[in-house]
Amino acid sequence: MGEDRIKETAELREILEERIQRLETELSGLKTILKFVNEELIKKSFRKIEPPKTIPQRQKKNGKSKKGIELKTTKGVLLANIYLDNNIMKIITAKDKKFDANTPPFEAFFIKKVLSKMKKRDQVDLNNGTIKPEEALNFSVKTDTNIIKEIIVQNISPERKQKISSAARWTLEKMYEKINDG
Repeated sequence: MGEDRIKETAELREILEERIQRLETELSGLKTILKFVNEELIKKSFRKIEPPKTIPQRQKKNGKSKKGIELKTTKGVLLANIYLDNNIMKIITAKDKKFDANTPPFEAFFIKKVLSKMKKRDQVDLNNGTIKPEEALNFSVKTDTNIIKEIIVQNISPERKQKISSAARWTLEKMYEKINDG
């Protein structure tokens, strides 16, 4: 009876190992599908920004004019203007809008999930020696009694410009909706 029990236990172990392998394969597939779904949600959630050449807004600095990109709601309400100068992006909120820095999703999404995450990635790359200190992303938010006036993102790579612009537009639109609903 001892030998039969060992044989049954060995068969059970084999069945369990096969089941674990199938579940691990299924989990891997589910993770791949989830990644795809998340990427699609990001693509569909963010509206593409119009190219700067179609936008007449300008900011003067040292006598030079720079083209700006207007960030508007889906209904066409101006939220902010983005000015790009080499590797610096300035997001200046519309003068008639009062975006409180405490209004969601500004801190939780735009600051923590977008800008801070990029900054942390750059810090890892900096520690690994794959980028120089002057290439690491940095940002600041200028406020006047919690009202956002300007967001400055420094050392922004060309690949990140569209993502940050789209995230800023989405964030400001959600904040605008909360301000106007409340």
